[in-house]
Amino acid sequence: MVNTLRKRKSLLEQYIAICQEFLKSAPEGTLRISSHKGVLRFYHMGIIDDRNGQYIPKASIEIAANLARKDYYEKILTDCKTELALVNKLLKLELKQPVARIFGKLDIRRQAFINPIDDTLQNKMKKWKEAETEKLEIQKDKKTRVTVNGELVRSTAEKNIADALSREKLSYKYEAKFIAKNGKILYPDFSIWQPGTGDIIFWEHFGMMDHPEYVGHLMEKLEAYSSSGIFPGHRLILTFSDSYKRLTEDDIEERIAKIIKRQ
Repeated sequence: MVNTLRKRKSLLEQYIAICQEFLKSAPEGTLRISSHKGVLRFYHMGIIDDRNGQYIPKASIEIAANLARKDYYEKILTDCKTELALVNKLLKLELKQPVARIFGKLDIRRQAFINPIDDTLQNKMKKWKEAETEKLEIQKDKKTRVTVNGELVRSTAEKNIADALSREKLSYKYEAKFIAKNGKILYPDFSIWQPGTGDIIFWEHFGMMDHPEYVGHLMEKLEAYSSSGIFPGHRLILTFSDSYKRLTEDDIEERIAKIIKRQ
């Protein structure tokens, strides 16, 4: 439900921005439309001291159009703001997980008798972490490194990412199988559990950007993620390095801060 509310919130904010942008330059007053013998007449209300308004000739029909649009956007803006306020309240309530918290507050001896009606994110994360997932095989060589958790990874950059995630107590899986909507099988460098929402965030580090064939591999991956509604900035983190520029600790910490901020 949280994801649905977030999407609706984002859409409403887009609508509000569109309306506000139009209304910045909208003409003053309102539109009155009358019909006489089947002929429509348009009047600009509120700009002259005449209860009938100022007649809008055909040559100035765009004024009538903008007044009609103004009325439409004002109504949309009012409704969107009302709905957005409600969505924000629901989001705040949902993120508190009131139903799940009831189980968490029970004495542990009582919990033993109960199957919670709504599992907590913490329990869901534990199940996700413990679930068996197909991974790529990795053989130890001069390039591989061992993380603080004792995992074997393929580069120093990946070790630094893994160690930083561990320091922040973020649960992750290394090179766990993911099937994109277009059918392509991926093994993301890191699949990370977002503790505030339960979303899975993927982190891909591309460490050979000075190799042309590697860039082609990157584009294939981006296309696969895109087919699943996953984009850079939305559940996908991309970092890069090459022979001239390495991935720094600051680069890593900046990305991790964004993951934590989403809670």
